[in-house]
Amino acid sequence: MLYFYEVILLFAAGVSVYRYKILDHAARIFTVYIWVSVLCELVARIAGRVYHNNMPVYAIYGLVEFVFMCVYFNNIIDVFRPKNIGYHLAGIGLVLGVCNIVYVQGLFRLNTYFLIFEAISFIGMSLFFFARMFLLYGQLRLYKYHHFWFAAIISFFWSLTFIQWGLYEYINVKYPSYVDMDNAARVIASMVSYTAMACVYIFYPKMQGSND
Repeated sequence: MLYFYEVILLFAAGVSVYRYKILDHAARIFTVYIWVSVLCELVARIAGRVYHNNMPVYAIYGLVEFVFMCVYFNNIIDVFRPKNIGYHLAGIGLVLGVCNIVYVQGLFRLNTYFLIFEAISFIGMSLFFFARMFLLYGQLRLYKYHHFWFAAIISFFWSLTFIQWGLYEYINVKYPSYVDMDNAARVIASMVSYTAMACVYIFYPKMQGSND
């Protein structure tokens, strides 16, 4: 399943590279985020084989991921841009993430607290984006707007992630036999999300010109 997930991730990254020149600024930020995800998976696999522990890779990646998402939402939410609210949120998240690594969960274990914080932040920003979008563009045809799809994918993935990471420690202690099932569900959610992202890039040219 992990190999299949990596194939889908590489496919999404490849399609995003192919479409990069015609993307708008915010979509390019999202695209670079996907490339960073691919790099993270590559480095994590190497670290796992060499050092038998790739948690530091994911801990650092979590901070980078948070910054990318905040910058992305700063570019697509109209009321964020004038005061760069997304950048301020990124700074707050970085401070909290570093504090969690240094003082709470450490670098060599899964930073579930920060992952839950990420999930709440990304879901919140996605919902706020939806609210602003509907308020400003009452006649917007959603299936023609690529940022709607990106935000929907983010909210879908992180809603599941919020539940999974929130229950991870409990399942790991009380029902260890179900940990593999929980991990498999997370991989499946990732595969669905990256497949959806690839579809957005594939149909990107057809979405333009209708709802800018």
